[in-house]
Amino acid sequence: MEWRVCDVTSEPYGLWDADNHFYEVRDCFSRHIESKYKDVAIQARMHPDGNEYWHCGDKVLTFCNVKFDKTEAPGSFKEILNNPELGGFDDARDESSMLPAFHDQQARLELMDSQNVEGTILFPSMANGIEQDLLDNPEVLYANLRSYNRWVEEDWGFGSNGRIFGTGCLSLADADLAVEELDRLLKAGVKVVYLRPAPGGGAQPCSIADPKFDPFWARLEEAKVPVGFHVSAGFFDASTVWGEKPRPGTRDTSALQFAMFHVEIPIMTTLAAMVLHNLFGRFPGLRVISVEHGCGWVPYLLKTLNKAAWWGRFGDWPGGTLPDRPSEMFKRNVYVVPFHEDNTPELVKRIGANRVLMGSDYPHAEGLAQPAEFAEGLTDLDPGCVHRIMRDNLRELLMN
Repeated sequence: MEWRVCDVTSEPYGLWDADNHFYEVRDCFSRHIESKYKDVAIQARMHPDGNEYWHCGDKVLTFCNVKFDKTEAPGSFKEILNNPELGGFDDARDESSMLPAFHDQQARLELMDSQNVEGTILFPSMANGIEQDLLDNPEVLYANLRSYNRWVEEDWGFGSNGRIFGTGCLSLADADLAVEELDRLLKAGVKVVYLRPAPGGGAQPCSIADPKFDPFWARLEEAKVPVGFHVSAGFFDASTVWGEKPRPGTRDTSALQFAMFHVEIPIMTTLAAMVLHNLFGRFPGLRVISVEHGCGWVPYLLKTLNKAAWWGRFGDWPGGTLPDRPSEMFKRNVYVVPFHEDNTPELVKRIGANRVLMGSDYPHAEGLAQPAEFAEGLTDLDPGCVHRIMRDNLRELLMN
């Protein structure tokens, strides 16, 4: 078919969207769970208040909402926040907004055709929020991740059709389990994997750039499979010393938690550790993507990384001394998906057009009603830059 993106350029081409989502189904964790873990398969249970909540055994998973039949309309976030008649996001959900395309691959492909989306990464809507509640039991966490990944492969695929690239969901709570599942995913043809931007090590936290994880990163580098660090459950435990709740829901984070513990700070800390602990020095071919964290923090982090490397030159270098300026290592290894309202032209000046990806967050309420709307923030860029951001960069990254 002939693809065309907005009116930014007369050249017809389809979008490659780095941030799309599906909504999970009831048996996404239980369908393929090994029999010995059947009792701890994550599932939704009805509570006395009339609402369903995700459970792992007797533990309630607090971060993610249950959404099977109802959701908010894509791109409706601002409208919801400004509507005085709504008591919260629950009041904004309806059945008409939960399209078949959010649960079914063929329906999604047809919707993508109508949206002029040629290829996309599909991230979870709730599975990216389970790690924080299961860090004390990596065995159970990985039993559920293995089952979930098989469901993603079965219902959505890992990109064999060249259009829908479901993510393999992983965790560095346990290094051996991470390598074992990554090996299986690579054999299954996965093209992109998800990690939470957070420390590794589970109940005994450590840097994800710790050398004990090197076998994991080496496999990704060799396979040329990028890591998508999508926004998820943040550093909420650290917020408790400031009087905040340790386990807020995705729509119940406080203003302080949103500002300092949820979006920018976790990705900044994660990427800073990868740079300053020399993970990118040891694995220069590794590629990672920052998804749904915006880009306002990028100029500050680039400056801070260079300054910190200078000031800390007599301190410890756990992964070895750096082979290059930290900011240059960032620009070589990191792709950034800005928010549609961000100053994307400024980001292009900082890291180059070839490291910027468009992402609509469709069909979430806080995203765009239509993915092509992302191009409206690129009018100050030349057509070549727009083409790279809206199509080429992600296509080349996934179709290596």
